Amino acid sequence: MTNVVRKALPIVVIAAVFAGIGYIGRQMHESHIDRVASAIELFRSYCLPLTQGEIVEPGGSLERLPSVDEELWAESKSKLTVSLKDGRCSISDQLVRLEMSQRAALREAVVSLVADDLPMLEPDYRHGLNGWDEVLLWAKHPVRDPKRWAIMLSRAADEGEMSATVITLYVPHSGSPAEW
Repeated sequence: MTNVVRKALPIVVIAAVFAGIGYIGRQMHESHIDRVASAIELFRSYCLPLTQGEIVEPGGSLERLPSVDEELWAESKSKLTVSLKDGRCSISDQLVRLEMSQRAALREAVVSLVADDLPMLEPDYRHGLNGWDEVLLWAKHPVRDPKRWAIMLSRAADEGEMSATVITLYVPHSGSPAEW
C-alpha cells in the first residue's frame, strides 16, 4: 500500500461512515412525518380557500411537477401532491402510497374535517362508484346543479396503479355542470 493510500484510507472510511449515518438519520427523520396531518394541512391551506372563491398559489415547501392538464405540486417531506384545475383541488398520495393504517387515519381525519369545517355538506351515497375501494362523498346541491360543490375521499383500488388515495374539493365553475 502506498503512503498516499494509507493516509487517505482513514479519511475515506470516516467519510463513508458519516455519509451512512446521515442517510439513516434522514430516513429516520422522514419516517416521522405525519402524512395524514400533512394531507389535512395541505387540504386546509390550498383547497378550503376555494369554498370562499379564493385561490392560494402553491409555494413554500411545494415544488412544481410537470403535468399536461393541471397544476401539480409536490411536498417533498410528506411525498403528497396538490393539484389544481378548473374548480377542483386535490391532495393525493400518488407519489408514495399511504400505508393501510394511514389510510384508515386519513378517513377519520377527513370525516372530522368535514364535520368541523364544512358542516353544511351532507353525505351523498349516490355517487355511482360502488366498485371502488374507498369513496366518501359529501355535497351541497343535487347532481348537475350548477351550484353543486362537494368533497370526496376516494381510492379506486386497494393496490396497484389505481391505489392512490385522493381528497378532492369540487367547487362550481363556469361552463361545467356538476357531474359528480
